[in-house]
Amino acid sequence: MSQNGFKDLTDTESLSSVDLTAIRRRIADLEKLENEQQRTQKVQKALYRIAEASISSTGIEELFVTLHRIVSELMYARNFYISFYDADHERISWPYFVDEFDRAPGPRELKKGLTEYVLFSGKSILVSNEGYQAMVIKGRIEAILEAPEYWLGVPLKDQAKAFGVLAVQSYNKNIGYTEEDKELLTFVSHHIAVALLRKQAEEALQESRVKLEHLSSQMDQFSRAAMSIMFINDQQIIFDKISSAIVEYSDYGRVIISMFKNTYPYREILGFGGVDEETVDTLRKVEMSKEWYNDVLIKGERIGPLSYYIPHTMKYILNQRATVYGEGAGTGNEDAWHPEDNLFVIMNNKKGELIGVISVDDSKSGSRPTEETVRPLEIFSGLISQIILLNKEEEERQKLEAQLIQAHKMESIGILAGGIAHDFNNILSIILGNAEMAMEDTPNWNPVHENIEEIRTATLRARDIVTRLLSFSRESELEKQ
Repeated sequence: MSQNGFKDLTDTESLSSVDLTAIRRRIADLEKLENEQQRTQKVQKALYRIAEASISSTGIEELFVTLHRIVSELMYARNFYISFYDADHERISWPYFVDEFDRAPGPRELKKGLTEYVLFSGKSILVSNEGYQAMVIKGRIEAILEAPEYWLGVPLKDQAKAFGVLAVQSYNKNIGYTEEDKELLTFVSHHIAVALLRKQAEEALQESRVKLEHLSSQMDQFSRAAMSIMFINDQQIIFDKISSAIVEYSDYGRVIISMFKNTYPYREILGFGGVDEETVDTLRKVEMSKEWYNDVLIKGERIGPLSYYIPHTMKYILNQRATVYGEGAGTGNEDAWHPEDNLFVIMNNKKGELIGVISVDDSKSGSRPTEETVRPLEIFSGLISQIILLNKEEEERQKLEAQLIQAHKMESIGILAGGIAHDFNNILSIILGNAEMAMEDTPNWNPVHENIEEIRTATLRARDIVTRLLSFSRESELEKQ
């Protein structure tokens, strides 16, 4: 009994009357409730920070780092990655990857991995090393060299369709994950997916704006270049300026402008840029017909109305003696420009027939050609086509003028010949008449008779020539009429 008259709870008699089990259960329930409240507060705080990060982060890379930090406050996330699925090319990439042992993998084609398992099942999965080995034995996934002790992956979804995977893993047997962690990460992943999609949309919009501004500037520069050549008469200077403008303002560092012709080697190089003279001189000697180009273009990938892309995987269809390649190796990224890629922009006449080709390569941006990047080239293609056609029309005009001048000359000669022939015919008639009279007055045995006969014969031949001249003169008169 205590001094205040109450029973002391430490007293053995008092303790025996208290249900210690109930007290312990109550304490445990309170602790659990407190833990759940703390966990709920953590989750709410995490969700708020995810939403805030999707707005405040300057780029998706910064968002990745922030998301990693947020997940680390909820569970063990020393090894953490986010992967995206490219449905168009059926490839997976890891834009964010942090791991104790492995380096960030490059984009690759689909295979039977845990990432693909989550991606296509659309469900979260938690596996231990034993569970992982069991999945390998059953053929659900393929084995890897460094298998984790615990792996937890959740799908990142756009509505009902997964576009990526978020995963955490542990190589320590003493650090694992629970079903609660799985439920928590699944719940948080919905908000992470929304944040990622929002940031991707923002960056895509910004990229589109930058591209539009660049294209607008590029078009303005090309327009200025086109205006600068309008009053130049020297064709070679025109094509040199066009080649320089393409190299300076377009996405491509090398260009060769060719026009087809009917004689060997069936093409003429009109202009070039970014290529040395020696290489161009070699190319000038290689046979490259319009028919060959038509066959190649049909097999290529059409980018714009006039543009055809030949990726390095199809370089075997090209004439290697007539192809200029860049230096270095490709990145392995299908969206990147490979040094052995080629792009052809065709030039047509008014009938839509192929008359020439602009060959470009060496992308400055390192990207595959798009409709936007080839548009300025197609504009120049139209300009060059007009120049070629105008030159041909000018050649035809000059040819017709020469023919007309020649016809006028022949007409003048005919008129002159007619006048001369008429006068000369009168003279010949007098000579012939007198020769015949002299022959009648001269005996055959007289040597003079033979001389007069020769005069008569020569006069008859001269009269035949005059007759032909008169005939030519009459034809000229008829043509004139």
